[in-house]
Amino acid sequence: MILLTFIKNKYKISFRNARLPNKLMNLQIKDKRLVHSLQWVSKCNSQSKKLFLSSLLPDDPRLKIKSRLHNGVAEYRFLISAAEQTMMHLQENHFDFFDPLVGENACQIRALKNAIIFSKDLVDTKDFLNNIAAIKKKMDGLIPKMSGLAKNSISLQDLIDDGLEIEMSDDILYLISSYILTVAKVISQSVGAAHLVSEHTDNKKIQEIWPCSSRFATRLIKALRQSLSRSSVAYVQSIVRTLAVPDPIIESVSDQYVIDYNHLQCLPCYWVTAPLLLQALDKRIPFIIIARQIALDRGGKCLKETAFYLKPTLNGYKSALFEEFDPNTPAMLMIGDTRRDIQDLPDLATWREELLEIGLLDLVFAHAASHRQYPGGLSDSIPKTSDMGYKYYQNKAQEWGCTIDNPSLLLIHHAYCDTVQNVHGRICKSTECLNVGC
Repeated sequence: MILLTFIKNKYKISFRNARLPNKLMNLQIKDKRLVHSLQWVSKCNSQSKKLFLSSLLPDDPRLKIKSRLHNGVAEYRFLISAAEQTMMHLQENHFDFFDPLVGENACQIRALKNAIIFSKDLVDTKDFLNNIAAIKKKMDGLIPKMSGLAKNSISLQDLIDDGLEIEMSDDILYLISSYILTVAKVISQSVGAAHLVSEHTDNKKIQEIWPCSSRFATRLIKALRQSLSRSSVAYVQSIVRTLAVPDPIIESVSDQYVIDYNHLQCLPCYWVTAPLLLQALDKRIPFIIIARQIALDRGGKCLKETAFYLKPTLNGYKSALFEEFDPNTPAMLMIGDTRRDIQDLPDLATWREELLEIGLLDLVFAHAASHRQYPGGLSDSIPKTSDMGYKYYQNKAQEWGCTIDNPSLLLIHHAYCDTVQNVHGRICKSTECLNVGC
């Protein structure tokens, strides 16, 4: 009960069945000294250290010499194009281009991290793109000199050091990595009797960014997936320290409960949910749940969808209308379905009332509890010291219909980041829409 006592005393939160907060709707930090302290820590953390684009190369550029120099230059040219396209998508607020498939249970972590990153004044994209254009021109000038450079044992590192390097923040480097893995992602619809969405990585697809060898694509994607898994774990661990939560919460996402799955670092799905929602509220990130109605006897076709908008306020998350948001605001999104035969699908308005009656954030916790906690079915590392309502929400997920075996109410299956406007536009194109102002 240490966890619940801390949250209840430190914040104003309503509880259901003495478990986790029902809606996290009334969270408010009272201790002004804590507020100022957290603001200072946040400001310090925002001073991101500088990194370099070449750090994404999967092979040591000093070894790209003689006969290997040509391939090395082509590989670095790939990263230049990836950085350029990343900046172009940032310029246009195309946030859904940063939805990578990494291979662990952390899409919800990156959804929040992306929303917070996109809320910052990251970089002057115009200056960045001008810099890339100059480097591309310089690289084009190296092509006729390549034979001579190789004969003189000039390495790729030598060329990079001679004006081809790009210095950038860790946030930008993270987004470039995310963009590359998003391009490599393939989504397959209507898999199995439940018509669940399936995702996999096709290494060859990154050649859409710039031509590259299969070996480079394989090694790069492997390195990027490992890097993003590590950064996702580190991000959650930094959140619990910044929020000044008690030891049981910190312990549940500590290295003790990090497992290695296919060389990817993973945290248990349920135990990261509360810290993520608290951080989203603290950073004033809108939270949107997209709810779809899937007809199983129509090949898994989506017939209707609707959106629930939650606006962060000083007194917690509050239900809101689209018109209350800046349309270009980045939001953390979760998407879920009810999956039934067409004659069993409920009236959209009635279904919305049913979801609201249960509680939207209760449904999020139910999803997190019913979801596999680690990829590969691993469960031995699930935290034992702090239940945090895990068993309660596991039972509720079955009762309500929020599991893969019973997706009759709402099965949440993905989280990502996009603008409020893009969500609104998508919903308004659906067969039936309850958004005000359409």
